[in-house]
Amino acid sequence: VGVVQFAAKGRATKTGPSVGSGGHVTGKLSEFSADLDYQEAKMIDTNEAYIAGALQLAQAMFTRPERKKVLLVVSDSIILDAGRAEVNSAVSELFGAGVKVFG
Repeated sequence: VGVVQFAAKGRATKTGPSVGSGGHVTGKLSEFSADLDYQEAKMIDTNEAYIAGALQLAQAMFTRPERKKVLLVVSDSIILDAGRAEVNSAVSELFGAGVKVFG
C-alpha cells in the first residue's frame, strides 16, 4: 500500500522521506498508519482536485516487478483534469507498467 494525496493543480504529496514508508509502497501496517497520519496532518484544504501529478508520484512507487500493482483513486470532489492529455498519458504509463487502476 502507498499513499499519495492530490488536490489543487500542482499540489500532490507523498509521505516525507523520514516518515512511515518514506513515500514508498509498504506492506507494514505501522508504516501505512504513519503515512495516513502524515497525510492527515498535511491535508490540502481546497475544493479543487487535479490528479495528474499524483498519478506520476504513484507510478514512481511501483518499482518491484514481482508484486501485483493496484492504484485505488479516492476523491471527495470532481477531478478537474480528468480526460486531459497529461492524465491520459499518466494512466497509459500505469497500465503499461501492469498497474490496475480503480476509482
